[in-house]
Amino acid sequence: SSDVCSSDLIVMLAASPLVALTIYNGLEQQQNERSSACEEVMRYARVASARQERMTDATRETLFTLALLPGVQQVDVAACQRLLTQMLPLSPRHVCLGAALPDGTVFAVAPADAMPRSVADEPWFRAVVDDIEPVTGMPRPSSRSANKEAVFAQPVVSANHRLQAVLFAVLDPDWLGRFATELRLPAHTAVTWIDPQGLIAARVPDPSLWVNHSISQTPLGGLLTAKRAGVYEGADLDHVKRIQAFQPAGPNWLVVGLPSTLVTLDSHRTLWRTLIILALASIAAMVVAVGVAELTFLRYLRVLTAAARRLSAGNLGVRTGLPHVHSEFGELAKAFDDMVESLEQRTHERTIAEHALRANEEKYRRIVETAEEGIWEIN
Repeated sequence: SSDVCSSDLIVMLAASPLVALTIYNGLEQQQNERSSACEEVMRYARVASARQERMTDATRETLFTLALLPGVQQVDVAACQRLLTQMLPLSPRHVCLGAALPDGTVFAVAPADAMPRSVADEPWFRAVVDDIEPVTGMPRPSSRSANKEAVFAQPVVSANHRLQAVLFAVLDPDWLGRFATELRLPAHTAVTWIDPQGLIAARVPDPSLWVNHSISQTPLGGLLTAKRAGVYEGADLDHVKRIQAFQPAGPNWLVVGLPSTLVTLDSHRTLWRTLIILALASIAAMVVAVGVAELTFLRYLRVLTAAARRLSAGNLGVRTGLPHVHSEFGELAKAFDDMVESLEQRTHERTIAEHALRANEEKYRRIVETAEEGIWEIN
């Protein structure tokens, strides 16, 4: 069994560099895939941010243009209602277009039931009234979706800089989901829209679980305070480890997260498949090595060992019985047999000599014992 173990050990030692090289190549491939994934997920984030920027610019231009029209400047209710009703089908990304007086009363809206009769308590409306400045993409709860809506507002100012009205447009709260579908993001990719306060305004998937959650105390929240785009790998809110690319989109942030396990899935499979093949090949090599060893030298070693043990026990008639061929074991068997034969011959000769010596001693002993006269020699 020790010989078999030695053969197996030799095979394992021979295979170990190949296993180490395979693992190294697998880890290097995973690192390359992770780097490629970082670039890819950053590209997704840039595309999403650019798309939101285009929607933002288009909405602001629309509201700015509407604010210059005479019917809006004069706060003509019928004209404003007609104008907004005609504009809404031309803006498929918007679910609502409306206009409100400085006191918050909504006097025109399309569709008719899209907003409450007063928006005086809405944060976005108060911001416009207080600053007389446009509001860009401020999140607000939506009755249409678990995700928040994005509200854009434009002040309508008279020639003497008095606030006449406030135009507003509400972005479809499910735009994030449609973006993920159009871009054909990998499965289990999370896309998150985060407001300036660090609250999740929209998320795909499972918006109902995460909207209004704060990320301020998370590692990602700390990175967003730097106001720079980047890539971060770590646990997401759902405790799934993701490669997350974050990109500013106006005052808000867009984060695209790709599960880390998906990034290295192919290389993991390839590595394990290669290691399994190597293990099977090593086992087969061990079996072959044991068989070859048995046929080539283990059998001869066992015969020689048994003959040596019998010889040490005093059996001089032992022979290996192996053929004396021109090989290492053949020559070793011949040398062993010759040595045993020589030992046997010498032992035989010594035995004959000992028998002759004892016979002579017996002969002279009898002569001395039967002699009637003795001879004494005295110095």
